[in-house]
Amino acid sequence: MMKIVAIDTYPLILPVKEIYGGAAGFLEDCRSLIVRVEMENGIEGWGEGTQGRPGNTYETLETMEIMAQNYFAPALIGMDLEETGTVLSKLHRVRYGHPIAKAAIETALFRCLGQIVSGAALSLFRRTLSTRD
Repeated sequence: MMKIVAIDTYPLILPVKEIYGGAAGFLEDCRSLIVRVEMENGIEGWGEGTQGRPGNTYETLETMEIMAQNYFAPALIGMDLEETGTVLSKLHRVRYGHPIAKAAIETALFRCLGQIVSGAALSLFRRTLSTRD
């Protein structure tokens, strides 16, 4: 069992060297939501979603953080990541839209899953190689 025990968010605003933009708006800084997912076995995965230029999306750094903390995290905490399809279905059923916030969480979830599968695969390869002698 691979239970999700925590989903934390960290808003990040980085300056840009030079303001740039066009018809869709100007980018005066880079606004990203960093997401950390922690599993009960101590494995953690990190993800990131970037707001982009104003006018390109309805999501802002503030709405991404609100959705992740108040809707998505409470729905996913306690779920078993071994049931990946169920976890992702739940994430997408909680609220319609918000693809950038969801992508940040999905990335963190898949990083956790990758570490778990990678560890299991490495263990399997080691056993296989040690029995070949």
